[in-house]
Order: sequence, then structure tokens, then C-alpha cells
Amino acid sequence: PSEADYVLPEYAERFRWRRCGEEQCMEILRPGGEVLTTVYRDSAVYRSDVALAGKAVVLASGTSGLATLSYTHVALMEPWDTGLQHWKGGWFLEYIRSNAALDRMADGEVYNFGGNPEWNHEAILMAKVRAFCIYPFGNPLQGVEWAIALPVVPLVEYEERLPLGRAEWTVALAWLVGDSSVH
Repeated sequence: PSEADYVLPEYAERFRWRRCGEEQCMEILRPGGEVLTTVYRDSAVYRSDVALAGKAVVLASGTSGLATLSYTHVALMEPWDTGLQHWKGGWFLEYIRSNAALDRMADGEVYNFGGNPEWNHEAILMAKVRAFCIYPFGNPLQGVEWAIALPVVPLVEYEERLPLGRAEWTVALAWLVGDSSVH
């Protein structure tokens, strides 16, 4: 792809947008710019992408929610989804301090996937999320045969040099659920 095929965030250095035919995909980057993962909103765009780089993740269709491995991912959702309606659950929920998240948890509206060493595999399957947002290390679904088809998106917002770069990941999370009003 040429430089014209990319749209770079203003401050974030660890993701970028790339034109994929008529659509766009998101490339999550390693330090130095190598593509860690390319994320597609649908499989047709993935199948037609001639410039695929890194691991490919196609978001699940028919759902709009995200599951989060980190409580910081919930905090990145809240600026554009103040009631956290797109948050379907996560791991290590005992660390969450967001009032909106605590309300949804108290109302039983989110799934608790547990934490290390006990993962609630049944809850993970029942959640039917668009993507599982994780770190690029310590994936609790790695090597689990029934989880191979689940869309796992590694977030590396914690590696951004600038606080504004970390903040721009709110746009990336909104894009994952199809909220175009943010992007």
C-alpha cells in the first residue's frame, strides 16, 4: 500500500487505519511500526485484502459488544459510551471502579469471565461479543481449541508514549463496535 492508503491518528503510534478497498481496516502496530494484527469489520474485506500484514482478526457479526481483559479498556470505552452499553463483560472485574460499569455489574448485565487461574469458559461463550480485547501477551484463550474462532484483538494502548496517544484508543474501540460518530 502507498502512504495515501493510511490514515494516522494524531497522537497514537501503535495503531493506524488502512484503506482496504471501499472499507478500512485497523492495523495494530508493534514498536517500530511492524503490524502485529490487522482487524477487519467483516470477512469480505478480509478475503479481498491483498496487503494483509500480521495476524488477521475478523470481528464477529451480528453483535456490538466488547469483552475486556483489562479494566483500563473499560475506561477507554466510557468517553464515547457513557452508559457502557457496548461493554459485555470481562476479566478481573474486582478492579473496576467506573460507576457505570459497577451499575451494569450490579444489574447482572455483564458477564464475569473470572481471572487467572480460573476462567469461566461458559460465560465467555455465552457473551457473544464482537471482539475480546486483550493484551498482546497472556491471552487466556491461547491454545484453547473451542476458542479458535473467537475474535481476539490485542490492545497496546499502555505502550503509547503520550497520554493523548492512549486517549486516541477510545476511537479505536468505538470503531470495533461500529460507532462511526466517534471516528
